[in-house]
Amino acid sequence: MPIPLLVASSARPESEIAAIREALVSLHTVAGYDALMRDVLVREFRMPEIAAYRSLIEMAEAFPSYDTIR
Repeated sequence: MPIPLLVASSARPESEIAAIREALVSLHTVAGYDALMRDVLVREFRMPEIAAYRSLIEMAEAFPSYDTIR
């Protein structure tokens, strides 16, 4: 199962969202961040494969009263 997505508000300008996306996706290459990321068990951020998240949508649809997974 895929990990939860990290999302930005659609109310933000696309340029801000793109800058955040680029910063996160390249963070593992920035000196000094490798130890910080290792401490929280994150190797790197990647662009998601949206199709892989279908399982989360199916889970949410299967349990409509469980708002936490929405």
